[in-house]
Amino acid sequence: MAKDIVDLLWADQAGSRQRLSLDTIVVTAIALADAEGLAAVSMHRVGKELGFSAMALYRHLPGKAF
Repeated sequence: MAKDIVDLLWADQAGSRQRLSLDTIVVTAIALADAEGLAAVSMHRVGKELGFSAMALYRHLPGKAF
């Protein structure tokens, strides 16, 4: 039983890491720009669309200017 819980917890974390990738961030930013214009694109807004904080995005990008 305890092993099942540990496996479930690790699987959830791995799923989150897989969901947030450079490709996912870029695709989301482009979709947001297409829908609302380039001015709508910010690290905060892209993170919000993906369900992550803006700071979580910086693990996948070298900086805001990228």
